[in-house]
Amino acid sequence: MFRVYSKGCEYGIRALSALTELDCKDGFSIETVCRRTRLPVWFTRKVFQKLVRQNVLFAKCGPGGGYYFKKNPEDISFLDLIQAVDGNVFQKCILGKAKCRRSQSCPIHSTWEKIKKVLMSELRSVSVKQLMESRNRVLHVS
Repeated sequence: MFRVYSKGCEYGIRALSALTELDCKDGFSIETVCRRTRLPVWFTRKVFQKLVRQNVLFAKCGPGGGYYFKKNPEDISFLDLIQAVDGNVFQKCILGKAKCRRSQSCPIHSTWEKIKKVLMSELRSVSVKQLMESRNRVLHVS
């Protein structure tokens, strides 16, 4: 079965979308984010480690430490998050074939190529900042 992103990526998206503007300026602890989102700290920490290795986040150790965005959340797309955590899932065959290229393609290859372009474009058009604002609007209305 094809999934756009993994469970780990889902946790990362949920955690980052729970941040506020103040968190972005002053940094944030994984414990605080996990408490807000009811996510397991141990698993979310693994996801954040990937985000640090992929230059999405910066981790500062010690007193006053925490996580910080390497770039403005406005400049980090939903697609950037998926690729930082899961790699380029869009290069894989949707039917799971080991070799799926034009010369040795699966039956749905050409259709998937068209769908993939639209999907990636849409994922690229949504920023982490928009995810944060959207989630915070929902929380304040409820």
